[in-house]
Amino acid sequence: MTTVGYGDITPKTDFGKIFTIIYAFAGVAIALYGLSIIASHFVEVREEFWLERLGKIKIKHYPKTFFDKLKTLFNYKSEKLVSEYEKSSKKRK
Repeated sequence: MTTVGYGDITPKTDFGKIFTIIYAFAGVAIALYGLSIIASHFVEVREEFWLERLGKIKIKHYPKTFFDKLKTLFNYKSEKLVSEYEKSSKKRK
């Protein structure tokens, strides 16, 4: 249905030629529709597979962010820095 043949048999009348053109376009459209249904089925199956697989993975929760880890590594305490800055600015005045 998606092909017009080998070429040994061709329509002779104008109506036959128009019908053949419409028939060929309809055949391609029907074939593409069928292929799209099959492809969407495979996509759904793949999504279900990966969602199920990802659901089995246990994700570790890290409460501290990277910057929090850096702060603790370098003993960074913002309150202490602010108070030291205020003390040094008072001494300058």
